[in-house]
Amino acid sequence: MSSITNAGGFRRLSEVEVPPDTERVSTGIAGLDTCLAEADDMPAGLPVGASVLLSGAPGGGKSTLSLLFADAMKDALVLHGEEPEASVKRRWDRLKLTTDPWLAQLRDAEKALEAIRDTQAKLVVVDSIQTVSLDGSRRHDAQLEAAEMLIGQAAGSGGSVVLVCHVSKSGKDHAGAMGLAHLVDVHIHVTADAKKGTRTLEVRKNRHGRAGFEVPLVITHRGVDVGSPTAQSSLASARTALEKASDRAFELLEEGKTLTAYDFDIAGCAAGMWRAGLEMAVKRMIRDGKEVAEVKVKGRRAYQMINPPEAPLLPAAAPPEYDVRPIELD
Repeated sequence: MSSITNAGGFRRLSEVEVPPDTERVSTGIAGLDTCLAEADDMPAGLPVGASVLLSGAPGGGKSTLSLLFADAMKDALVLHGEEPEASVKRRWDRLKLTTDPWLAQLRDAEKALEAIRDTQAKLVVVDSIQTVSLDGSRRHDAQLEAAEMLIGQAAGSGGSVVLVCHVSKSGKDHAGAMGLAHLVDVHIHVTADAKKGTRTLEVRKNRHGRAGFEVPLVITHRGVDVGSPTAQSSLASARTALEKASDRAFELLEEGKTLTAYDFDIAGCAAGMWRAGLEMAVKRMIRDGKEVAEVKVKGRRAYQMINPPEAPLLPAAAPPEYDVRPIELD
């Protein structure tokens, strides 16, 4: 029997040591902690060091929820880009929150990383990711990279991150949030019905517990709480649409096509879904060892596969057979 030298760092599954369950902390929202647990009899709350995407339409309560998270963690850094610090202070006082978080204006990712390093906060609130620039760019791909950097910097000191993200004006698709959802541990989405005066909180993803449910969200001057969870019917269809967009982009790149974020009509899906699917396809190709180049098409960022496999040559068609018969002439 030949011996195997472990030069690549691989190991048997039986050799893996499982650490004890990660400590969990309260979200500061009554009822939500239990919803986020793996089961009713399991520890409640968010795991320490988790990353959270908090998406939703304007007026849904995202900033309020993120401040409740910050107060519950007791050692937080609030990076505010949507509102001046005086507005953050007014909302904090209105909610009657008791801790004293750090504040820093959010404009570019480089300064945000400095603030995280200097404060070593246990929770970083980014409100919102749409206000962050990286190397002077606020494109979705730049903000996606900036979010990855912020999450990594906070995780280095054992901290958690809450990324606030807005939906598009239509309210149906996310403005870049589909790509962000793949970076984080937990994705919470807030919807608001102005006519009915109701809000709903959807837990769309949760690597550390239950997901795929929605709960009524009640925000009053007395506090915030959630109701009983019910199954979220739209989750499966959204995942299926994203997978289809990713698979279609992967196929086209393998065929040698050059794709941009504006080619969503090819896949017959929404623009936001196509952008997220294209990014997923590119990352999948790189993981598979394929080379993908970033090029410009009419000033827009595009991707193309380097040295795509050539299409197999079809065998030459056999010459047609004719039934030749002699013709007798009179």
